[in-house]
Order: sequence, then C-alpha cells, then structure tokens
Amino acid sequence: MTWCGLVLLLAATCLVGFVIDGRADSEEWRKAQQLLQSGQNAEAEALLERLVKKEPDNGLAWYGLALARLELGDLEGAAEANKMSSKYPAMRPEALYNLACTYGRMDELDPASDALKQAIAAGFIDYDLMRTDPDVEILRRAGRIVYPREHTYDTITARNGITLQYKVVLPRDYDPQRTYPALVSFAPGGWGPASCDWSLANLWGESTAEAGWIAVHLIAPDRGWMTHPSHHALEELLGKIQDDHHIEGKRFHLVGFGNGARPATTYAGMSMRFFQSLTTVANQAVARWDEDELKRFSQKRVFLLVGSNDTFALEINRKAQTLMREGGSDVTLTVLDGEGRIPSSLLGGGLMRYLNRNVREGSL
Repeated sequence: MTWCGLVLLLAATCLVGFVIDGRADSEEWRKAQQLLQSGQNAEAEALLERLVKKEPDNGLAWYGLALARLELGDLEGAAEANKMSSKYPAMRPEALYNLACTYGRMDELDPASDALKQAIAAGFIDYDLMRTDPDVEILRRAGRIVYPREHTYDTITARNGITLQYKVVLPRDYDPQRTYPALVSFAPGGWGPASCDWSLANLWGESTAEAGWIAVHLIAPDRGWMTHPSHHALEELLGKIQDDHHIEGKRFHLVGFGNGARPATTYAGMSMRFFQSLTTVANQAVARWDEDELKRFSQKRVFLLVGSNDTFALEINRKAQTLMREGGSDVTLTVLDGEGRIPSSLLGGGLMRYLNRNVREGSL
C-alpha cells in the first residue's frame, strides 16, 4: 500500500462506531478495512463495490473503494470513487487529497492542483505529508504547493534521549519578573515542522505576543507524540520552561487544533501537574476514547470548538461533552455557525481572542 493511502486509511480508523454522513460504520466496512490493511485489495474492492451499490450515500465506503482501486492501478476508477466520497463532509478533505494523489499518478497536473486546492480549503493541512508524498511530486516540481513560511526552532534532548524541537514566543515587552498566562500548542497535520509553520502563520502569528501570553509551539519527535517516552521528554521541556518563566497558575493551557487535538487530549488527560485547561478545535480524537475513559477524564476545564458544518466532529464532540460532564469535568462546547473543519473565525488571532475571553478569564 502506498504512503498516501496508508496514512489516510489509518486516519479513518477513528470513525468506528459513529454515523458518517447518514450511514453508520458497519461490519462490512471493518472487514474491508482489514482487507485493505493486509494488502488484499481485490477482495476489498469487490466487498466495497457491493456496499456502495447497496448504500450509494455511504461516503466512507466510497473512500475505501477509492483506496482499493488506487492500489490495483485503476486510476480512473479511483478518481471516480474519490469524487463520490468527497461529496460527504466527513470524508471531503481526505478524499480530495487522495484525488490529487490519483491525478498525480496520472501525470495530470492541473486536475491534481485543483483537487489539492479544494482539499486544503476543506481542511486538509498536512504540509509535512505534502513535502514528501511521492504521489504529489508532480505538484512539487511545478511549484503548485505553497508551503507556509519556515521558522527557526530550538532543540532540547531529554534525559531519555528523545530530541524535541520547539519555539517559545514571549509577550511583547516581556518582563522576566512578571507573571504571564502560558499555552502549549499542538499543531494540526503531521505534527512536523511544516505543520508547526502553518500553525504559527495562521493561528498565532503576532497575536500571542500582543495578547501578553507565553506560547510554546511543539514539533513531534521522531517517535511521534503518542508514545510514553515522548510524554516524558515533553514534561522535561515544560518543566524547564516553568523554571525559566513566571507562569500564571504555574500550569499551561493546552491547545490542540485539528489533528493536534489527539496528543493534546491525551496529554491533558494524563497530567494535572502541567496543564490547567484543554482547548481543542475540530477534535476527532475523542472518537478513540470509550465512554468510561471520557467519564474518567482528569482535566476538569475543557473547551471544545467545532464548526457547525463539520458534522462528524460536531457529533462526537457533543457526545464527549455529555460523558465528560458526567465524570465531573466543566466542559464548554462552542459551535461556530457556518464554519467547517478550519474555522475562519479562529484564524489570524481569533483563537487567541477566544482563549483570552473564555479560557483565561475563567482561571483567574
């Protein structure tokens, strides 16, 4: 299986147990997913063709069918299935990116470029993947991918040998004797440098410095964020930052945007020592948590922001709010009217303004 297809297939595993654009995840889909992951693409294609014939509005099944056809070399068929899957909001960003990959394999420059532009507009912002994915090499060669401006990052090697890259943005006119609110930001996408660059350019920029916050922006280590050693390395870094600065409440406000909500949610549930609140945007990660885990969630102040048009994320965040509240957490769900997976109202300082009005004021 190619890198493009494998990455997006694994991203879809978080959909288990939820309704996808009117169709519940089914035993047939789980079987098809197993076949795809084991490389039995012909068998997966046959199963999924039967499924979309029976359920033509099943966006998830069309998505899987596109992957199977892509691996079997049926590029025209994969393109058609990706177009069908992209009609459904929950699948649209990934399906459009796969469509760009399909056109890339076909050496169709303009269609590939158009599909990628639509994917990014719909919420696919994994620039780390776009830098290396062989299926969009045609777009890189033609200069059709506009990457965010690169930033410089500091490096720390923890006692366990794990190296972290990070950037600390200090308030304007920073006074080392003063106390400041502080946040830790997990970027969306692939959690690498390009994802962090996008986050700095589009979410934070100068807004944290102007708002008077200390902001810590993180790049995932080679092992990724979802490993126990990485967690210890992060805590060592945050302990150092606590020692170097006067931080309000002596703990950080944790923020996860898009795919960055996954490590943010996990770490917020693990550590009350370092974090005093959790804020996520378009959080699909809570679909991976079972009901008991959400009820036991240890972080007591949680803010969930979701666009009203991001129907899948909205459904699972409503469920998470109910379960976390049952467990004693104070959970605020904010639905952003008319917004999608990348809420425009949160770009260019909007997220910082939300944190100031809602998250910080509630902690004072």
